[in-house]
Amino acid sequence: MSEELLDITTTISIDETPGVQADKDEIPVDEDWAAQLESLFPGYDFDKPENLAFKAGMISTPEGFSALAWADEDGDPLDDVPSNLKALDPVEGYQEVRLTTDPDDGKVLVGTTESGTIAFIAVIVPSEDGTSSDVYLLGYLPMEHPEASNPDDFVELAGVYVHVTVEETLNFNFDGAPSGNNDFMAFGDADGIAIVVTGRTEGETVNSSQAGNQPTSLAANSNNINVGEGLVITYVTEMDPNFLVPDLTGPEASNTDNIQFQDLHTATEGSVTIVKVGPGNTPATVKITAYLTAMEEEEIEKGADFIPGIADDDPVAITAVKVNGEAWTNYTLVDGVLVVSGITNNDTITFETAEDHNRFEVENAGTGNARFSIGGIGVGNVDQQFATESATLVFYDDGPTAAMVTPEEEVTLTLDESPLPDDGDGIRTASADFTVYFASGDDVDYGSDGPGSEGYALKLTGSGVGSGLYAVDPDKADGKGEEILLYQSSDTLVEGKVDDQVYFTISVDSDPESATFGHVTFTQIVEPGVSVWHSDATDHDDTEWLTVDGTQGEGEGDDFVPNSLTLVQTVTDADGDSDTAEVDLGDGVFAI
Repeated sequence: MSEELLDITTTISIDETPGVQADKDEIPVDEDWAAQLESLFPGYDFDKPENLAFKAGMISTPEGFSALAWADEDGDPLDDVPSNLKALDPVEGYQEVRLTTDPDDGKVLVGTTESGTIAFIAVIVPSEDGTSSDVYLLGYLPMEHPEASNPDDFVELAGVYVHVTVEETLNFNFDGAPSGNNDFMAFGDADGIAIVVTGRTEGETVNSSQAGNQPTSLAANSNNINVGEGLVITYVTEMDPNFLVPDLTGPEASNTDNIQFQDLHTATEGSVTIVKVGPGNTPATVKITAYLTAMEEEEIEKGADFIPGIADDDPVAITAVKVNGEAWTNYTLVDGVLVVSGITNNDTITFETAEDHNRFEVENAGTGNARFSIGGIGVGNVDQQFATESATLVFYDDGPTAAMVTPEEEVTLTLDESPLPDDGDGIRTASADFTVYFASGDDVDYGSDGPGSEGYALKLTGSGVGSGLYAVDPDKADGKGEEILLYQSSDTLVEGKVDDQVYFTISVDSDPESATFGHVTFTQIVEPGVSVWHSDATDHDDTEWLTVDGTQGEGEGDDFVPNSLTLVQTVTDADGDSDTAEVDLGDGVFAI
């Protein structure tokens, strides 16, 4: 039955990344949200979302369904139910998302943090043809995503279902009713639901009549229901087939002992069709009172006790009314009793009750010689079918962005092997701020998940990488010794060495609390016999630049990777997603 009534074959996905993501189900959020809100969700008052998704025809339903709502697995409304999601509350941080079906409109699902901040809203919008429904997903807060290595991973909301109710109204006509005045008449199915029509008290009768080719109608005491008169309709089950129209005879209908049935049927909706309205074009005024008569087996009144028992019934408040399926304004509801005015020939009055009823009374509340008859009865909610189907709402992550920036001028670090001050202008260590190559500090784009952390590290491909700088070897004719090779000692330190002798170091300050966070320092080791060879023997103040050389692997293709030395910025958002950017330090940055 679930497959027949309800079918959800697709998902809806929303991405926390700003703007519309073409590979998701997103649509733009207009600057004029008030106009877009009125266009998409007339009558609603949703705040402007950060992101908006739409899936057309996501839910397939039968034509004429009576209710469609977000629900739990059992089809019940969600009421502050914990979910598998966590959302970033702007005050409290990540909190569990709790789910609630809007009590005033079951087609609206609201997810809130434990602090009450709205994380998302999902809305079902039935199409005009009534056989499918669109779904909108409004995103307000970013969700926590478990896979930190993937800034575009997703989480699916679990435990959310759509529940559909299909109700059928059972309509009764009076064809075949015995003629004349009778104590009762019964119409319907012996194996199902039937109605018993009587007067309001003993002594009142039910009259059937048929004019020309018109359907058979029922009246009270005569050919009409005159002012102050009325009939009572009771819903029963398994009525004795011998006393059901068309088998019911006039003599049988004049003996209340024949009102025999198994049980009573309850409903929250009923209807009556008014015919033979008169005199002339005078509209009718119809009074309807709903009742609940005793339902316990030992208390059910049958036979000769049936009509007298009407006086002891409990009234049930009528809460809504329509005429011919449309809203109607010309009526009053006082203490749950309905009085409808302006009724003309063949109008059908449909009423609803807040609680179950199993009987209602139709009376002529007009004045003078106003009259009408009853042409048909309807019992709502007779055949109720239900189906519940799982719905999948997907929330994609938004990661941070580590971005490069072009500084006003390139940063270089230059050392000088000349004697140190005060004996010369030598420089053995130099430091500079290399965050100027990145969007840093308040300029980092952490995405919708918000700030996490910013970090810096050195990255050297391989070990023993050529630096393009050479040690001095006094035993060589030109003094050029072995090439100084680069080794990574930690994420923040690279050393230039020949064998075990360190000639210089390159380091970065990775402490975010430090005033020199992101600064790179170039330091030459001051020891006897530890100096860097310079190629121009004619210039005592010439410069040699560190230039990373060589490759990783051999040959060409995937195995051929040039060596490099870089400074890497890593930015991490609040739910652990990260992104990196790096600037090349291997050429034109370090000089001696």
